[in-house]
Amino acid sequence: MLEKVIYKIVKRHIAGTTISSAIKRVRELNARGLPATVTFLSNNVNDLAKARYVASTYTQLVQQIGRLGLKATVHVPLNDIGFSISESQALNYLQSIIQLSNKFGVFVWGELPEGSDASLLDSLARRGLGLAVNAEKWETLLRTSLPAKLIFKSDNSHDDKKALEKRLVAVEKLLKRGQLVLSFPDDKLTHALTKTAKYKSSLIFEFQLGYAAKELSRLVQKGWQVSVYVPFGKGWADFALTRIQGKYTHLIAKKLLERGKYV
Repeated sequence: MLEKVIYKIVKRHIAGTTISSAIKRVRELNARGLPATVTFLSNNVNDLAKARYVASTYTQLVQQIGRLGLKATVHVPLNDIGFSISESQALNYLQSIIQLSNKFGVFVWGELPEGSDASLLDSLARRGLGLAVNAEKWETLLRTSLPAKLIFKSDNSHDDKKALEKRLVAVEKLLKRGQLVLSFPDDKLTHALTKTAKYKSSLIFEFQLGYAAKELSRLVQKGWQVSVYVPFGKGWADFALTRIQGKYTHLIAKKLLERGKYV
């Protein structure tokens, strides 16, 4: 019952379970003039065989996006390609994905695991790689010249005025070093940043699939750069827990994980 309830809540935020379902959704978004960022949902990668499978899925995804000429980037969490098991092997997988992305002209974001140092990716600092980190670890991005993305995970801190002020300070500091992507920003942060037009050329808002069409249209009409985050795969419970805003979604997903259904 819990599984059915949570899936009904999150399914509008997920583009199915296959690459073809993700590609279909990206095509629909592109037809509306919206670029996308695609990621493969894969929970608990605890052996190299699964890490190799996930890495292979990403290479297939890059090839299809490139061959079809879609306006989309690819988001690769390093833990999902085995970083916590073998750092060197995961970086080798990432290197292969980047080489392929350069060949097909598809931009790749590498999501740094919690507690990691950006210097780990220095050897991969080339065209086709950006660095994505948890928004609370934003200072990590100041130590690299790679394209930057902040990921705002689902929590209640956006309701705190001081937390909002801290986030605004972080965004302004990061914008001084170049273009910045804000992934899953809450409404208060978005509204605060769009009060002035000075960030239009350097700030990109990346919203979850299924986000309010009215708000997206409003931002696009006002000249803001936006993108849509398109996840696919069977690891949707963990995704709902960490990314999708909404206290009920968060609570139910947490209960599912505590019960071990997706562990």
